[in-house]
Amino acid sequence: MIHETSVPELLLAEEEGSALLPVLCRSGYRVLALFDPPADRLGRRSCDFSDAALIGCTAATQPDDLPARCARVAAFRPAAFGIGDAERGGEYSWFRYRADEALHLSAGEQCILTGCLDDLQREALRPTDRYCRCILGRLVRRTLDYATRFRERQFITRELENRALLADYRDFLDRYLSSGRMPLCGTPDPALCAGRLHLSEAYFTDLLRFETGHTPESYFQRVRLDTARRLLLNTVKPIDRIAAELGYPSVRHLYRLLRRIYGIAPDACKR
Repeated sequence: MIHETSVPELLLAEEEGSALLPVLCRSGYRVLALFDPPADRLGRRSCDFSDAALIGCTAATQPDDLPARCARVAAFRPAAFGIGDAERGGEYSWFRYRADEALHLSAGEQCILTGCLDDLQREALRPTDRYCRCILGRLVRRTLDYATRFRERQFITRELENRALLADYRDFLDRYLSSGRMPLCGTPDPALCAGRLHLSEAYFTDLLRFETGHTPESYFQRVRLDTARRLLLNTVKPIDRIAAELGYPSVRHLYRLLRRIYGIAPDACKR
């Protein structure tokens, strides 16, 4: 059932078919869809909760292969509720996750998010006044912030599996750097790295940032510099050759990085 709200930029629905979601996405809405109970194809793992599942989607991530029915749907236009700037600043990146990277909720988390949607619906169905849009914006933001909090909790729940993924990623970077391809091919494309791990680029980026504090670019540069230090310590290769094989523009550039990050100079590693 779709509820007519006092604000045209907001749509709320209950017990609605999931075929509605791509239509809303193509119309420029950000869509939250709550599924109860979740289906296995939403990417639930053995370590995840199983009381409900939540996805967010946009025109760029139109979902497919979803359960037939959504328990709740909330769709809004970001600019109308002050969310556009937050998205441009990197918040709510989980809207760009795939549907099989859904958030799997505990009963308590489901209750909180359901309460947020109830509050949103209650305000949206009131007669409009000069406070309406401001209050709705705060309620939308509150709902998204709770979803973000629970997304972070899920990274913690999946700690062991995530460590294995990052170990695979580090192994790939080590092999890439030792292959000699860096001077010709440059920094590996984050989208391709995510694909190797069977993740969306957005999920991969958030996972890496949560686990290491780095973006894909900064993490790769740290691994590259760590490789340079290891080669300086454990091989007889000259410094200029190491710099060239790892794609550094000059030995002087490598010197500066080693001093800044590790507090050492390359020639010190050779003593």
